[in-house]
Amino acid sequence: MKQTTDYLPLAFLLITACLFLLVFGRRRQKAAQKKGSLSTRPQLPPIPPEAHAGKWTEVDVLECAVAAGLPDGIIRLLGARCDDPVLQQHRLHKDYACPYAITDLTKREQEVYAIDRFKPILAYAHATIFAYDTLKKGYVTYDIESEPDVAAGCLTWDGVFVSEILRWWEYEIPDADIIYIGHYFGLHYTEQVLQSIYARTDGKGFPTYKALNAWEQEMLAEIKGVIA
Repeated sequence: MKQTTDYLPLAFLLITACLFLLVFGRRRQKAAQKKGSLSTRPQLPPIPPEAHAGKWTEVDVLECAVAAGLPDGIIRLLGARCDDPVLQQHRLHKDYACPYAITDLTKREQEVYAIDRFKPILAYAHATIFAYDTLKKGYVTYDIESEPDVAAGCLTWDGVFVSEILRWWEYEIPDADIIYIGHYFGLHYTEQVLQSIYARTDGKGFPTYKALNAWEQEMLAEIKGVIA
């Protein structure tokens, strides 16, 4: 019994020390928070409503797509309502969507992309933007990290998808599915583009960017995909 009671004072001291450190530590933490010495998540100032006034919105995207006469399949993609099994199988219902990378910006941020002329109506992987050129009445694409090239050529709807058909082929989507997808996107020359790819590359793909670019320009001329 004496041996047990000899440890009681030591245990009491240890418990007291732990409680002291716990309370003292909490006080130091609260004091540090008040002084701002601890790293806390910064609170960003709210964006004023006027920053969004007059900007290009998701509603504008839909209205422009409808006014341009784009097929219903595109409208469903823009509204995230695509339930087509072929597009879902190849994840194209996710890859092609509303250009949120543009619509999420403020009006000032959007001005970099010449929104007054080039109306964003679709995006691929949130990075490639498809825009309607209100001046030339056609379509252009540009990367979200850059901006539309005013001097670049303007294409028809079929023309702007020549490179997309090649992309689908390079991703090894079956030819029958590519033709189906082309129909879904309202394209008229999907089979012709596919045949040209095989004829030019023997089904092996283009060896250089120069060869690819030359083929694309010839293909655009063949389907009258360039708007002067």
